Amino acid sequence: MKIAEVTYVGTMTSNKHRGPSGESYYFRAPRGQEPRPEVIDNVDDALHFDRMGSPYEVVWTGVGKVARSGKKPLKSLKKMGYRQKQSLAKEFGIKANQSEDDLEDELRPVVEQLVEEEF
Repeated sequence: MKIAEVTYVGTMTSNKHRGPSGESYYFRAPRGQEPRPEVIDNVDDALHFDRMGSPYEVVWTGVGKVARSGKKPLKSLKKMGYRQKQSLAKEFGIKANQSEDDLEDELRPVVEQLVEEEF
């Protein structure tokens, strides 16, 4: 499951880096072109790149934002704004155009299941 996208924005045209999970990521930043993001599906690896900062830029998905919250993902769901909840609902195939309370009620079991299965 896509947790985040990491982009290498350093001076080299490519960079290979191994995450804490042991998986190797190959980043490409061709001259004269936009750097290509690498899809990360491991929370620890995404957190690793996020902590490293420059030359890596991390863009978290809605699922990633919930997953990186650690042991209290339902609290992070409550702290999310309405638009973030809508985005998360779209990722899970839930109708996003509803009240915030209804949206949260539908997301809660999905988030609980996600935590049990993935983390």
